[in-house]
Amino acid sequence: VLAQAHNNFPRTNQTTMTILNMKIILFLILFYTCLANNLSHDKYIVGGYKNADRHGDRIKEVAKFAVKTLSDSDSKVQYKGFNIQDSTQVDISVIHAQQQVVAGVNYRLTLEIKDEDGECMGVFDVDIYDRFGELIITSWGGEYSCEEAKAMKIQLKAAENED
Repeated sequence: VLAQAHNNFPRTNQTTMTILNMKIILFLILFYTCLANNLSHDKYIVGGYKNADRHGDRIKEVAKFAVKTLSDSDSKVQYKGFNIQDSTQVDISVIHAQQQVVAGVNYRLTLEIKDEDGECMGVFDVDIYDRFGELIITSWGGEYSCEEAKAMKIQLKAAENED
């Protein structure tokens, strides 16, 4: 009788362990499914571009660098809508700014250039790489009309109000 009771105990224990293992596996599947769902949103992409404070000091410095580079006589970049002779004679407005942390920082900016009277001269995209303080233009992007810039500003203001 004692031998029969002893043989039944391991089976009960084995069944309990199997059920427990199944519950753990189910929990892990649900946990990783939820985690994967949360990580699929753009704001959680490691190493991706993220919105930056377009009014921040560093963004303003990077924007000034881009406009100064554009106005240099050696610059081979020409935008149809405007020609900048002296970067100190224009006002720079950052419409949109993103940054990506790499071995340094990549900046993706949309800049509006205004004349001394505050009139829009033109708008363009530019990508800049900040390698520990050394700024390098990596690409000159598209050019936009001043009307398109107004639409961008309205859209961004609406998005900022939603947040």
